[in-house]
Amino acid sequence: MQPKTIKAISFALLGLLLFLAVLILFRLYAGSEVPTQFAGALLGAIVTAAITMALLHGQTQAEETKERNVKVFEEKTRRYNDFLNKLWVVWQDRHVSLEELNDLMETVSRDIIIYTKAENTQKLLKSLTGIADLAGAAAMSDQDKELVQGHVFDIINTLSNEIGLGGSITKEIRHDLNHLEGKIRPFLVTKEFRQRLLDDVALALGQEADLADDEKGLTVSLFKPYYEEWAGNEYLWVKVGGGPVELGIGPVSNMTGTEGYFIGFFAEFYSHREFQQYRNAQRGFRKDFLGWMKWDFEMTKILPNFNDPKLVAEWIRRYAVPGSESLGMQIGRMLVQFAQEWQHEGRGIDSIIEECRPPKASTLVTPENQLP
Repeated sequence: MQPKTIKAISFALLGLLLFLAVLILFRLYAGSEVPTQFAGALLGAIVTAAITMALLHGQTQAEETKERNVKVFEEKTRRYNDFLNKLWVVWQDRHVSLEELNDLMETVSRDIIIYTKAENTQKLLKSLTGIADLAGAAAMSDQDKELVQGHVFDIINTLSNEIGLGGSITKEIRHDLNHLEGKIRPFLVTKEFRQRLLDDVALALGQEADLADDEKGLTVSLFKPYYEEWAGNEYLWVKVGGGPVELGIGPVSNMTGTEGYFIGFFAEFYSHREFQQYRNAQRGFRKDFLGWMKWDFEMTKILPNFNDPKLVAEWIRRYAVPGSESLGMQIGRMLVQFAQEWQHEGRGIDSIIEECRPPKASTLVTPENQLP
């Protein structure tokens, strides 16, 4: 028997015993009336016990149902949240591949449908079908992106309605969200593209170093690309060997205008006078550069301008075409080629760096430290 049933019977018996004790103690009835009164009390106890058991049973079922509903709601909410998080991760780059769409469909089939009403499931599948019509393209137009985002909002509304949250992304809210995104997202895309470009340049430098032609005679390594402002503009720099020389290309962010686009070896004038005889000039900004510099305005066709988010978006679309080489790989290969071809009076940059490297400090031999 369940504990609650035992408790109900116990209370009924306790009430009956209490009735008998009062009846005997206070002699409330005549002797001939006692059996009748006892039978009535017993019947009342039985009825009370039955009613109590029925109430407790109903309460138990209600509590079990409530507990089950709470657990189902918690699990349902968790799965919906996980699905929406996955959906936003997919849509974060404003591109949906067929593989990503297939993963979303599997998640809906496995985790969402069993917790969702049939009419809302139909709405979800309709929204995903709308996304599928635009998925897989190398680059989406702004109109296509707006359509996909509309389907994403529809999915959010459907799941919100399913769990009765009451929230909804209305037409006015969609307009405001799209407007806000139009102001913020281009800068976030530019930030992501800047880092991706550095990663691709680093990869290209490593690959080019592995494939370098030994006849070129380049023995120094190019590594660790980074951005830094110089003379009012931002350039992309890479370390050269382990010394003070750097190789710069740019500008990649034009802030105050520039003398032109160039590639050149840089060694700061005042801190590294050992390169004095190899300076490009004795005054002006070119005094910080060594020997020959490559000036080429055509580099604007290769180098991005991070000041213009629209141009960055165009670069991203251009290099999103399957089979195309990334911009970072092109820039990295250009830097390596310049380093291999650079010469000053018939000498390569590695020879110049080795000549100007500060001599290692020698240890003075004294009777105290002389080996026996």
